Amino acid sequence: MRFLTRTRPPIAIRGAGVQVVVAVSFARIFYRNCISTGILPVICPKADSITEDEKITLHLDEGYLTAGERTLAVEPVPVFMRKIIDAGGLVEYAKILTEIETCTK
Repeated sequence: MRFLTRTRPPIAIRGAGVQVVVAVSFARIFYRNCISTGILPVICPKADSITEDEKITLHLDEGYLTAGERTLAVEPVPVFMRKIIDAGGLVEYAKILTEIETCTK
């Protein structure tokens, strides 16, 4: 696992092959840009306790990750955001939409 600084734009991180970023917190714009580029941003309040040599397994549906022998809670990622990530980002997600839901009538 590599530790990334918040100053690196998600598109560069995606270009490097990163699919998931785990952190204690994210700047709002970084978080949303991760979603838009298809990177899964995972908030784990105890992420700073994870060392580089620990194997991490993410159990997003259950709300935790394992780091070595430890179990750490993660915050849920909303379903609509997971759909965007699963599609490969916002542009790819928009391509598969057949109808756009509206907020007003």
